[in-house]
Amino acid sequence: MSSRSQVSGLLVEDVKAMRIYLRAMLENKNVRIAEASSLAEAREFLRASPDSPPDFVVLDLELPDGNGLDLKPDLSGATRVLALTADVTREIELQCRNAGCDLVMEKNGELASLGERISHSIAFRTEQGGRDQESSFSYATFLAEVLVELQTAQA
Repeated sequence: MSSRSQVSGLLVEDVKAMRIYLRAMLENKNVRIAEASSLAEAREFLRASPDSPPDFVVLDLELPDGNGLDLKPDLSGATRVLALTADVTREIELQCRNAGCDLVMEKNGELASLGERISHSIAFRTEQGGRDQESSFSYATFLAEVLVELQTAQA
């Protein structure tokens, strides 16, 4: 987390109703949120505040001007990235992990835990200087499942 007392985030989501819902949820956790409805708006926000990058970004994968993962190179290495998608498949999760996302969540029922998961992952990274345990465990589980599938396919 940054030296600021309040956690800051950037919400990149093109659906206004979803932005309103997520903003309310995160502000309820005392998180200061900036919003962008496209990659271009998100890049504009990041260029305007180079000395104070957000602590985290909630990033929709399907935006009107491209894939949300295209924003990853523009982010500070200290910025946590949570990818949101309508359907988390193994391929999408792998793509997000390879791009450096810390968490991948479906937009359906998982969103209720968004504030807690962001708070936990930012606090853990601040204390430990690395990925949060939940994220690492999820990725390890994912890789183990893929390995089993590959072994089964080769047999």
